[in-house]
Amino acid sequence: MIAGVSPVLQALLGTLFTWGLTAAGAALVFVFSSGQVRRSLLLFCPQVMLAASYWSLLAPAIEMAEDSGKYGDFAFVPVAVGFALGALFVYIADLMMPVLVSIVIYLLFLIIFVIFFLITWVWCDIAENDEPYIKNLIVPSAFS
Repeated sequence: MIAGVSPVLQALLGTLFTWGLTAAGAALVFVFSSGQVRRSLLLFCPQVMLAASYWSLLAPAIEMAEDSGKYGDFAFVPVAVGFALGALFVYIADLMMPVLVSIVIYLLFLIIFVIFFLITWVWCDIAENDEPYIKNLIVPSAFS
């Protein structure tokens, strides 16, 4: 905490600081053009994230499960199951991503087509009813 500074400003500064460190870490890819260094960095990053998730999420969850006394010596099991389900979800999402992306792109094109069809249909219907403000927007020779 910084004395005399509003909590909102402190949160903003903390966010900008972590963003800056993330950007600096990502910029290392541009600094090191060697393939070996790049592969080493790509091997190092998941380990950092795994360590961060353990120390900030899994270890406190295991400690809370042990403190509850509900599962005895097997207090780690609910946390391990949650971790395994999370890993399974990421794996399935990785497998499904190409399929989901193609479905989303198809649906976006379909929605755009339907919107343009409806706009054209409504405008033509209004123009046939001799609405002068719409008729002037459409090519005049189309309804002559």
